Amino acid sequence: MTDTIRTKTAASLFDRLMVTAVAFLVATLCLPQTFPQVAMAETSSAAGEKTPATLTVEATFGEGSSAKPIAGMEFSAYEVIRKSGSGGDELLEPFFSTSDTYDSDMTASQMKELAKRLAESTTKIEANAVGVTNDEGVAQLGQLEYGVYLVVQTDAKNDAASYTMSDPYLIDVPQLNGDGTVTYDVKAYPKFKEKPQTPETSTPEEQKNPEPKAPQAPKEVEEKPATV
Repeated sequence: MTDTIRTKTAASLFDRLMVTAVAFLVATLCLPQTFPQVAMAETSSAAGEKTPATLTVEATFGEGSSAKPIAGMEFSAYEVIRKSGSGGDELLEPFFSTSDTYDSDMTASQMKELAKRLAESTTKIEANAVGVTNDEGVAQLGQLEYGVYLVVQTDAKNDAASYTMSDPYLIDVPQLNGDGTVTYDVKAYPKFKEKPQTPETSTPEEQKNPEPKAPQAPKEVEEKPATV
């Protein structure tokens, strides 16, 4: 009899424990899952915000401390390749045709030739950004979307006209450095040369029809008395 009572008591205690455990499990599952949702929201927000990228062109003549800033040079930036976060690059029209391709592993000379060909299409579209160098030789082209840009010098005003126009070039905005870091404030340093000074020469028309010289008055000859 005693064993039977003990068995029923143990069974009743086991049942109560099972009911409590099930209730706790149900309550836990029914709680709102706030922490994982907050973490996902924070990750999504951080991933959705892009660090602004800018482009600045500095125009100087000379090297080192003797470098002279050049004011009045106008530069235009054209987006030729759009970079997306998924890793795919979009070649934009009208710059790329079936005969033109872009590869980040191209040599400097190949990049230079490609930039010259792409520059021929800049007359068809409006530039994404335009900047003119100030007295310090700095042109701010402002904030740009991530991509590869073609930079073309489009004008040289005042004293800047005494220097040669820089060659068009391609530049990444932003730039990925060799150590894995990223430069968002990109700067470009094109090269310039002084134009040779041409001596003043007469035009072919002036050489063909020179101005007539004024006639010179006849010299007076002193008459000497005749000698016998």
